[in-house]
Amino acid sequence: MNKFQDIIAGDTPVLVDFFAEWCGPCKMIAPSLEQLAKEYAGKILIYKVNVDKEKELAALFNVTSIPLLVFIPQEGTPQLFPGAADKDTYKKAIDEFLLKQ
Repeated sequence: MNKFQDIIAGDTPVLVDFFAEWCGPCKMIAPSLEQLAKEYAGKILIYKVNVDKEKELAALFNVTSIPLLVFIPQEGTPQLFPGAADKDTYKKAIDEFLLKQ
C-alpha cells in the first residue's frame, strides 16, 4: 500500500490538493491551505499531490485541470472542487462536507 492509500484508509477526513510547481493559481492558494492544515490539525489531513510527479494518482482522479481539491469524507462520495478559491470558501467546505458541522 502506498502512502496515499494509507491516508485515505485512516479514520480522518482528507483534503487532497492536486497542484504543480508551475501553476500560478496553485501557488496562490497554497498559503490558505497551509493555514487550514494548522487550524484543522487532528481533525482533517491535507495531502498535496504534485501532478507532474504523481501522474498515476492524478489519472485515477481524472485530473484535467489544476488546482483541483478533492474532499474525501469518512463516509460518502468524494467531492471535486476545481479551480482556486479563497480560504473562507475552503473552510466552509471543510466544515460542512468533511466535518459535517
